[in-house]
Amino acid sequence: MRTVSAPLNSGYARTCWPAEDGGPTREQAPAGITYLLGSDSDRFKLLAGRAAPGAHMAVIGPDGAMFLLRSLFGHRILKDPAQAVVERIDPLTLETTLSSPVLPAGPWWAGGLAVLASGDIVAVSGRWIHRLDPQTLEVIAARELPTGRPHNSFVVLDDGTIVLKDIDRSLALPAVLHAIDPQSLEDRCEPLDLGETVIARLSADGNTIYAVGVDHAMRIHWDGSTLSPDSEWRHKYRTHPNQGYGWDPVVSAGRLWFLDQGRHRFRISMRGSGLDSGPVRLHAVPLENAAAATEVVICGAPHGGITNPPLIDPDRMIAVGYDTANGWITAFDIPLDPASTPTERWRKRLHTGPHLMRYSGSGELIACDHNAPWPLGTRLGSWLLEKGLSDAMRRSGEDRPGLEPKLAKLIAGEDVVVLDIETGLERARASMPVVAQSVMFPTAGENRDVVMATVTGIFRVGIDPTPGR
Repeated sequence: MRTVSAPLNSGYARTCWPAEDGGPTREQAPAGITYLLGSDSDRFKLLAGRAAPGAHMAVIGPDGAMFLLRSLFGHRILKDPAQAVVERIDPLTLETTLSSPVLPAGPWWAGGLAVLASGDIVAVSGRWIHRLDPQTLEVIAARELPTGRPHNSFVVLDDGTIVLKDIDRSLALPAVLHAIDPQSLEDRCEPLDLGETVIARLSADGNTIYAVGVDHAMRIHWDGSTLSPDSEWRHKYRTHPNQGYGWDPVVSAGRLWFLDQGRHRFRISMRGSGLDSGPVRLHAVPLENAAAATEVVICGAPHGGITNPPLIDPDRMIAVGYDTANGWITAFDIPLDPASTPTERWRKRLHTGPHLMRYSGSGELIACDHNAPWPLGTRLGSWLLEKGLSDAMRRSGEDRPGLEPKLAKLIAGEDVVVLDIETGLERARASMPVVAQSVMFPTAGENRDVVMATVTGIFRVGIDPTPGR
């Protein structure tokens, strides 16, 4: 089902999914594709899949080509240097048809991939940024970024400028924001010190950048030559005892949206991983008046934990948040007045961890439901995984690719679930043979399908094109 879609942002290629979350505002809806199931929910199933250690995200180029970013982990993920690779994959079978050279990365954090308006591929991983030829995947330009810390992805502004920042896992050092030329990969201006650590990924609307630091939501303007913090738009959201920092923001419905409780010890499963004892909250900061910000609790369970953004449907005025550590998902009605607090619409048990996705016409919400085997789904299990058990399990899985699917059938597994965003009712479900929970990115395919990156593999779910199967 090929589509011709309007550009989400003039810095990106004109495709349904040129970048993570579909574009820099993170509205998580494919351009030009309005539904997935239709009347064929009984034909929704796993269509393809394979082991792909370190899979983060897939994006789609102008010719329908699909590109996958993978990390090549060191012996210990967060302690040893990593590398990266970009693969061109068949959008139906997911098999690799072309691969880039192994790319240097350095200190690891999940990076990002996008197709620019020029058609070139940009990959950010660790402390490196690379620009690749989309036909050959050879490196056209590369740069080692100056801070030496890992960088978690980037956004592309309307004028094509690439904006990225680093993260300090110790939370001691402020993030440094760079505005980078998409051709040379050199700075277009002096870097900007954001004043505090920013773990969350950036978002952008036009030439305006939004960042959620460990204490404040902030806005930065780009005028073509300078990055300027907006001194009149800044919100201190971290005001409660035992409250964790915020994660990736969404720009939608006249507000900046994000979830807190982002500090956790995710290894294999998010269940029981929250490190701050407070509940997860959904924050909404009006774009016209940051002082009128609101917040609402997702489910109220202690030791909440998340690692990704909420989902906002501006057409239906519905916001969806979740608490991955406790296994809840909640939808809220968004009031027209940005200063009013959203009200709960529905809530249900669902252990979803990755970025969500929606289809604008049908109101189909794509989430996941992970079955964490005991004791991996307990706080004790989470602690043991952090102390080294998870790295041992990962290396075992990489050495024996057939092991994870066998274990998934016995003790775990993760389902891709299609919900009705208005009611929360489940419309379809398909299982992926994984043990490790996905906290990565879905991609809207062009064939009534969704491609899920799960850290250890990549899977395609969707409508079986053969009736009666």
